[in-house]
Amino acid sequence: MSSTPPQIPESSREVAVENANAWVARFAPLVMDDEALTDAEVRERLVTVQKLKFEASMVQSRLSSVSQADDLHLVSTVQKAVSQLDSVEDDLRVRLGKLAPGDPDGMVNLEALNDKLAERMARQEVGIPNELAVPSRLELKTSNGSLAAGAGLGLFSFGWLSFTTFHAFMMIGGMMKAFGLAALALLGFYAIFFAVGIGMGIAGVNAASKEELVLDGFELTVKKTLGWWQRVKKYTLGPDSRAEASTTSPSTMNSKSAKVVPCIAINDAEGHTISLGAGGVDSLRNSQIEKINAYIAAQS
Repeated sequence: MSSTPPQIPESSREVAVENANAWVARFAPLVMDDEALTDAEVRERLVTVQKLKFEASMVQSRLSSVSQADDLHLVSTVQKAVSQLDSVEDDLRVRLGKLAPGDPDGMVNLEALNDKLAERMARQEVGIPNELAVPSRLELKTSNGSLAAGAGLGLFSFGWLSFTTFHAFMMIGGMMKAFGLAALALLGFYAIFFAVGIGMGIAGVNAASKEELVLDGFELTVKKTLGWWQRVKKYTLGPDSRAEASTTSPSTMNSKSAKVVPCIAINDAEGHTISLGAGGVDSLRNSQIEKINAYIAAQS
């Protein structure tokens, strides 16, 4: 007697394989898509899980007689996916519990909650106040940098300095023929224009640089990175230091017509103002100010 397993008709096999492939295609996004979901999208996925559970036994039953080597990988995949449906459902319910606390379909991560409760109880037993944890260091990206803005200021700076240099050379050279070395006094006048041009160049480099801050206690470190070049400045804040929304000019021209950009201003321990985040994201600025002030207040 032959030991070959019974074969089902080819048409039935094709239907079983098609149904299984369709079932797997609906299951795959549940574990392969790692994206931010809204509470409505999580509910939709929970409905999908319930439908997949309802259909799982039928899909497996139809595949039970499939014995062709080409289909064995599909059979194995379905078996593994079915075994993970409960776990996927739990993960979705925990996520829904975070997005919409109190939702009847949501679920609290009991393991994480119990860990946090145990930590609070341990702190209580040794007499440590149960305040919200404050990170030892606060790290924020205050500006991504804008190459377009930096290039614009840099080009203007280059043109300004080029014209000033040429004009100074011609003017002082011509005046020296008439007045001798006394014409060098004009260097003080041209120094004003050179300072403006250099200031615009520095502003261009700052505008193009990515800016990050690190608060470690009352020590503030500001890092500005442009490609491989990184500049680091350190400041010392005090208990009374506070961050607030302000504006700054990207150039050294102190005139009413000079363009100003929003920024974050922080006063250091000596009362000097530190400007940060010029060119940063407007929608994040208030949140960054709140985080900085909350961190400083926790150090006091």
